[in-house]
Amino acid sequence: MGMDESVQRFEMLCKIFPDRIQRMLLVLDDSVQRSAQEIRLRVNRPIHICIGAENLFITPKGKVTKQLQPDCVAITADELREVFRAVCGYSVHSHQAEIAQGFVAFAGGHRVGLCGTAVINDGAIEGMRDVSSLNIRIAKQVFGCAAEVLKYTDYGCKGILLAGPPSSGKTTILRDLARQLSSGVACPVKKVSLIDERAEFAAMWQGIPQNDVGITTDILSGYNKRDGILMAVRTLSPDIIICDEIGREADIDALKTGATCGVKLIASVHASSMEEVLSKPFVKELAFLGAFKTVVLLEGRSDVGKVKQVLCLEDYYDKDNRLSSDYSLQLDDRDDHVISAEKTSDSAGECDQLDEPAGERP
Repeated sequence: MGMDESVQRFEMLCKIFPDRIQRMLLVLDDSVQRSAQEIRLRVNRPIHICIGAENLFITPKGKVTKQLQPDCVAITADELREVFRAVCGYSVHSHQAEIAQGFVAFAGGHRVGLCGTAVINDGAIEGMRDVSSLNIRIAKQVFGCAAEVLKYTDYGCKGILLAGPPSSGKTTILRDLARQLSSGVACPVKKVSLIDERAEFAAMWQGIPQNDVGITTDILSGYNKRDGILMAVRTLSPDIIICDEIGREADIDALKTGATCGVKLIASVHASSMEEVLSKPFVKELAFLGAFKTVVLLEGRSDVGKVKQVLCLEDYYDKDNRLSSDYSLQLDDRDDHVISAEKTSDSAGECDQLDEPAGERP
């Protein structure tokens, strides 16, 4: 995303704020507007802007400071409620399904996380009242940011799992992967199905994507991953399915279906280390089925979008497409952030196999 476009997006976002807050945000330095990742609002507390690992607050003179001061600009309860209504397009009732999940997506691909008091019926959360804080995650298009990750997909010929802690750039990179793979930027054009459960990738608005996710990308917006993946497999004949934040059992079952249908899968997962990724049982199951052959770990808030480590599994599958259960992580001397899965079995030419998931065959 160019500098001017980033600032323009920030300025458009400011329209959801009451006049007093809007004026304070619009006079901030361009570098702040361009780099801001989150604007966090809490009733009667200072407005909080996050840029990477930095926490900034606004002074009465329209400057930012890292130090909390008594006169930092705060938002009142009435102002916060006004922002909430604006985010919902002044139709809160039409967003109840999203609100029950703790977020609202709105035009431009931005997503607002919600805090308040849960409304519970028969043990299930069906809504929220007395909203007390909002976390506005500012959507950004960074064209070309997936270039390094793209090569680990063998330019669309292999699936990958993109891992990283919150706010490490996973969604932005997945969006750019969809764009590059479906537009022939660095490889032949691929048919991509994008499961946009939270309306963050494409930011569909009245059927038109607000973000560039590529020419031959089909967008399933608002579908949960299970239904979206199954629909894509049944009706769209994709080369690649892209989705984010897998982890629920239903997500894993749908990804297994995609893997066994020969579709390449690109997905993301929350994790702060490669060991944490590999400790998740479903990672082993999906790797066993060949859903992905590479795990890419991002650095985190301190360096958003930077690749920290890459785990290459492909060389450690046998002729039956099974991954050895005996492997350890070793830094590859050829690249200081690339990791290979090294067999540790003492047997020459033989190794124990991963326990096959019950009821599944590769």
